[in-house]
Amino acid sequence: MLMIYFAIFTLFLTSRISALPAPAIIHTVGAALSTVSSPLFIPITVTAVGDAASTINLPLPMPAIAYSVGVPAPAIVYSAVIYNAQRSKIKCTVFRPQPSGPMLSFGPLTIRKKEYHLIKEVTYDMGTWTAAAIIQKIQCGHLVVSAPFANVTSPVKNWEFRVEKNKIVSVGPSSYNADN
Repeated sequence: MLMIYFAIFTLFLTSRISALPAPAIIHTVGAALSTVSSPLFIPITVTAVGDAASTINLPLPMPAIAYSVGVPAPAIVYSAVIYNAQRSKIKCTVFRPQPSGPMLSFGPLTIRKKEYHLIKEVTYDMGTWTAAAIIQKIQCGHLVVSAPFANVTSPVKNWEFRVEKNKIVSVGPSSYNADN
């Protein structure tokens, strides 16, 4: 991080010094970067050849924060609702990665025609915190849909998938409510 500040400082200082009539020599940096208070200024002593030393205060640009510059939220699904829109029953398997180890599969589960099946959220006790397993893939017969799923733009629960004749469609948030 210090290297980034130094690079920015150097670029800014170069533009200030180039306006001087003679080559400049930097003598001291008045404050360490880690101890500068807000508003952030760095006092610099600059001497032009043949002139007396003068101190100028250069503003230090604030660093950009990663989440404020357009990094999207993870598009993950914790639990799902699978709707069988086909004319016959289907067998589906849901795959989730484990925190350490192989892929965990749930199923095969049978879903009758025109019915819903809720795939509940799976959590792992990691000692001092809890990890939630994300759905990586859903396979119904020869049809497969894998993450990242269409229309998912943030972490979601109860995301609906519709199994059609030729594909599995990522629908959106489900209003299906299990009575168990």
